[in-house]
Amino acid sequence: MGDEILDVPFPDVPPTDTPEQIATLGDALVLSVLLLSPSAIMVQGEFTLAFYLVEAFEYRGIPCFAATTRRVPSETTILVGGAVEKRSRFEFVRLRRYPRPH
Repeated sequence: MGDEILDVPFPDVPPTDTPEQIATLGDALVLSVLLLSPSAIMVQGEFTLAFYLVEAFEYRGIPCFAATTRRVPSETTILVGGAVEKRSRFEFVRLRRYPRPH
């Protein structure tokens, strides 16, 4: 693959999924990504699936990273009825490797 970066979209994970369904989805994703022979992976998305993927890829010796960002508040608006809408901009800072247990 060289230095090529490929984007594999993180799937939507229904909040009603069981741990077994997360594992089934995770296994399918692991297999499809392994076919790409990655040298590293950025994993971000629904927490339990991300955890599953990081464990699976790190076990196989593939380092996993998350993007870190800085939140920059940009606008707060009071809407009709008193609801508050807050907008923020996120600026990329760096990639951080997921920590490995001792």
